[in-house]
Amino acid sequence: LVLRPYYKKLIFILLFWSFIVAYSRIYIGVHYPLDIFFGMIYGALSGVLFYHLNKYLLKRFIDVKT
Repeated sequence: LVLRPYYKKLIFILLFWSFIVAYSRIYIGVHYPLDIFFGMIYGALSGVLFYHLNKYLLKRFIDVKT
């Protein structure tokens, strides 16, 4: 989210890579599909949460006028 304006093509490469890794984990029998699905959900939600937390903290503590 932070680097989206700078690396537009990198987003597609990383998404493709993550799906290949997820498929390989299912294919070799290490994880079930629901493990992968909920792992992706957990990763996406935690990424969005920390993105917004970072924006809030930077706005609150960096822009303070003394």
